[in-house]
Amino acid sequence: MVDRAIGNFVNLLALSLALCTVADTTMVAQQPLTPEQRVPAWAKDAIFYQIFPERFRNGDPSNDPTKDSLEFPGVVPDNWAVTPWTDDWYSRADWEKQSGDNFYENGVFHRRYGGDLQGVIDKLDYLADLGINTIYFNPVFYAIISIRISDRIRKAILT
Repeated sequence: MVDRAIGNFVNLLALSLALCTVADTTMVAQQPLTPEQRVPAWAKDAIFYQIFPERFRNGDPSNDPTKDSLEFPGVVPDNWAVTPWTDDWYSRADWEKQSGDNFYENGVFHRRYGGDLQGVIDKLDYLADLGINTIYFNPVFYAIISIRISDRIRKAILT
């Protein structure tokens, strides 16, 4: 099951990159696609589960983000820390309170949970037990911003 999930992930990643490339070019379809052409064979029976690795599970604390890895490290206090998985989302850590009163700008936007691909690997059996056979990672590339989407990263992948 794990090998199939990894294989499906590789296929999906390749498809995602191909779609990014197609989106950057002008294409005009000569004729409508048939249903067989619209869905790749490997995806016909896929049960997708979308995972944002940074927020899924911390499987390797040795690669946790640091204050210096934040998009704007100068706007958070020196006592910034990775947010524990068990914290109430609405509670504010001491570093957040010290940053200011705005719940989002002085906290949520700078939170990191340390999730990584090892955390996903550790839970593949759990996902398989749910019936999941295809994982859609969103996103998996390094970026300084928390959502991991950056035009600079996309251009690096496509070139």
